[in-house]
Parts: sequence; structure tokens; C-alpha cells
Amino acid sequence: MASAEQVQGVTAHPSIAAVPGEVELAVIAIPAGAVVKAARECAAKGVRGLLVLSAGFRETGKAGARRERQLLEVCRDAGMRLVGPNCLGVLNNLPGKALNATFSPTPPRAGEVGFVTQSGALGLALMEFAGEPGLGMSSFASVGNRATDDRDSGENANDHG
Repeated sequence: MASAEQVQGVTAHPSIAAVPGEVELAVIAIPAGAVVKAARECAAKGVRGLLVLSAGFRETGKAGARRERQLLEVCRDAGMRLVGPNCLGVLNNLPGKALNATFSPTPPRAGEVGFVTQSGALGLALMEFAGEPGLGMSSFASVGNRATDDRDSGENANDHG
């Protein structure tokens, strides 16, 4: 259970249930074994979207694939949109609507380019490159494992084709 009242100047809550009002997006960055439970808590709160940065799902084999299917089931049952798991995150650079829900150490400057990738490494490189003069990003999404019902059971865990 969390005990801090603030983390780097941002108000902290001991659980998603303790957050006042509606929650549009929850960003989950915890060990994979705790993600499904956290997703259930978000579903109970009525969270509309879930962004799972955590790794340890289909990309790790059968047990991770099972965990990913459970996560997807929780999201589908609750009507929550899911990005990830195992992704770099999402970013919006539009003025007045900025959101940086990535773990990129180098956020890109605002610009005209939108980019979606499965690869976190490619996403990081592109964000860094977009910081060059004359370039910039309007939006970015890393989809990671792209959890869907039509994925295999883990036999081809690294095949994202």
C-alpha cells in the first residue's frame, strides 16, 4: 500500500479506488505479476483506458501469454481500451492537450509528425531524432504486444507478425 502523499510534486493516492472522480486513463508500470489485479481495480473504478508499460507477457512465453489473455479479458469485460502491454507508451504534443505517458528520457519537441510503432527501441530512437532542429512530433504511440484475441498461446511468443 502506498504511503506517500506526493511523488515528485504530483499527488499520490494509496489505490485507484481512492482517486477522486472519473479516471480516463491509467498508466500501469508495475511487475507483470501484479498487472491483472491492478487492471481489475481499474475496471471496478470505471477507468476508460489502460496503458500497460510493464513487460513480462506474451514476449516471455506461455505463462506470460496466459497473463496477457487474462489482462485482455479484464479490459474487454469492462469496456476498457488497452494499449500494450510491454510498450513504450503514448505521447500527445498538441498545445493545451499535452500528455507524455512514455518512459522516454528525451521527449520530442512539438511538430507535425505522428508515429505509431510496435518497437519501443525504434520509438525511442525516433523521439530522440525528432528533437533535432526543424523536426518534431504531434503524437506518438508504442503498441508493444498489441494484445488481441487472435494471438497464439505463446509457442511463437516473439512472432509479432
